[in-house]
Amino acid sequence: GDGMCCQYGYGYYEVYYDGRLAKKGGRFKSKEKIALGLCTATTSPTPSKKSLPCTESFVGTYYYYDAYDRHCYELSLSPTASHANQDAHGAVESACNPESFSVDYSVGFSYSSSFGVNQFTDGSYCGWWYGNRSSTVTIMSTSDVAEPTLSVTEPFTCRYEFVLKVPPSCEKLEPEPSYVHIPNTYCRYYDYGGDGPCENGRSFNDVWQQCEDDGPEQCMGVMWNSCEGPTSDITVNGAWKLMTAGQEVGDANNPTATCGGKDQALGHWDAFVRKTKAPASTMPSLAPSSTASQEED
Repeated sequence: GDGMCCQYGYGYYEVYYDGRLAKKGGRFKSKEKIALGLCTATTSPTPSKKSLPCTESFVGTYYYYDAYDRHCYELSLSPTASHANQDAHGAVESACNPESFSVDYSVGFSYSSSFGVNQFTDGSYCGWWYGNRSSTVTIMSTSDVAEPTLSVTEPFTCRYEFVLKVPPSCEKLEPEPSYVHIPNTYCRYYDYGGDGPCENGRSFNDVWQQCEDDGPEQCMGVMWNSCEGPTSDITVNGAWKLMTAGQEVGDANNPTATCGGKDQALGHWDAFVRKTKAPASTMPSLAPSSTASQEED
């Protein structure tokens, strides 16, 4: 198969989900599938953040003093067990701290906490009419505060609302590319496209996702030639080749048995190689000649 090609020209498709473009393309063998909704795989060639849990930005214990009712509240958060307490018997602001806080009532607990709205339940008993105390705990990251800020209200008897605002922390982490960029390198490949006019090209994200879908046992990376500007520009459409897994890649001045350097790349091709390689036992043996022309149709 050759996707939406070739007897009637080069075609393409666009899939919209919830009013947004979820996938577009046209270069595939006989079929192509994508997931929509909560299961949708990312189309980015790099993860958006490093793998530092965002829970680290709000884990801790916080206090709030209600001067009107003279109550002090304690909110203790962790990824596995969190609780909220109240010092209700004439608490004073000077004692609303870790050293002097006195628990009169539990106003709920939770086995997990995350950004957004959390329900804390099974607090201290509040009489047959109201049952056990409980709280709604909202945790948000906002640049409006320079340090964590807690506020607490009791809109209904024995029902509490905690709002914790924390400054951005994990959001500031720099993205870590999932590939290594090797300029001016040309390797063996098993699929390609986008040669010719710019409109025939594809986005780098789309091509990288195809490589991800094929898996490391088949695809070790993408050779890229941007349609305009520098060869390495992945912000515009371009010509592409999916690199056959199992190759050793040198660099422009140090070619290997299967990857040519600058003399073969001729300044037209850059390689973007996966950081995660396929297990050695699953790597295919490489034929002495390129299979691209054999598999194209």
